[in-house]
Amino acid sequence: SIRVSPESSQANEGDTVTIRCEARVSVTWSKDQGRLPLNAQETNGVLTLYRVSATDSGIYVCASVQDERIFRQAQVRIP
Repeated sequence: SIRVSPESSQANEGDTVTIRCEARVSVTWSKDQGRLPLNAQETNGVLTLYRVSATDSGIYVCASVQDERIFRQAQVRIP
């Protein structure tokens, strides 16, 4: 199973957002079924978004590398 923490976060422009994905399998992050933004860094299941802006708002998905049907979502809001 996969867990993400926090499942929902809100940040101000310029902040750093960190989301952890805990799993017993290798995982990968994506955003809204697409690529991560350029200001994103993914390390050992931890997704860090640096200097966020409104375009970074959305749903981020942590999925198993072996089986994409196993995933959890996290929502990020930058007002």
